[in-house]
Parts: sequence; structure tokens; C-alpha cells
Amino acid sequence: MKSVPSLRYLLLAASTIAMLSGAANAASYNFDTPTLYEQTDGSITYVTGGIGENETAELENAKPYYNVHITNAQKNGAFVSDTSVVIQDRKGNDLIATKTGPLLYVNLPAGRYTLFAENSGIVQEKKFTVSAKKPSDFSLMWNLPE
Repeated sequence: MKSVPSLRYLLLAASTIAMLSGAANAASYNFDTPTLYEQTDGSITYVTGGIGENETAELENAKPYYNVHITNAQKNGAFVSDTSVVIQDRKGNDLIATKTGPLLYVNLPAGRYTLFAENSGIVQEKKFTVSAKKPSDFSLMWNLPE
């Protein structure tokens, strides 16, 4: 006679599968700072900001809810804002197009992507991979005129 798995076992298995597939990041973070809010472009969610200590602290708290973490900074370490960013999938389809603050956090399915960024006439292109197991963290380092 076959035994029926307990509900606890089924819930544990379902939550483990969801976490491994990246679905655990699908939950939204409730922002307390009025200038921060989650945005959606198609099925992609993201948040950008990081101006001032309150926004930066709140974005740090929200970081685990997103699987791509991008920092815009001058080569001397100072944060940079007003960067235009486009993220494309491997087929060249635009997934998001936005103007960012110093920090940009995005939820993307596992896969390969290309990011195009422009600030003050300087353009950068970065290829990156999103894994279902760990976040993708990188910085866009700028040498902008003072």
C-alpha cells in the first residue's frame, strides 16, 4: 500500500522548488520611503533610487527581493544618478528601459542579458547572466566630467 505524503512534506517540497527556481524573489517589498516604489515593465519588476541615506538604507533592505543588483558610481566611488538603462534578453528584445538612480534592482528570469547604459554621452554595454541560484551583482563605473 502506498503512503500519502503529509501536507507539511508537500509544502516543504513546493517551497524548496519555488526557491530553487527563483520564484521566491517574486514577492514584493513594501517601501516606506515615498520616493521609492516598485515599477513593472511587462513582466519585469524593478526599483531604482539611492539618493540620500533613507533611500539607500531602504534599498539595502529590499535587496533580497531582487536578483539583479546594479550600482552606478564614479571611478572615485561617488554615486551617479540619471543613467539611462536598457536591458535586453538574448534575442535582443527590450525588457526594461528606464532612467536610474545610483542603485537599480531588477527581477529577471534565469538567462543571459545585455545591458546598455548611457550617462552624459558616455555609453557602456555589459553582458551578464542571471542564475536561479544566486543574485547577479555588478557596478557601472563612470568617468564623468565634473
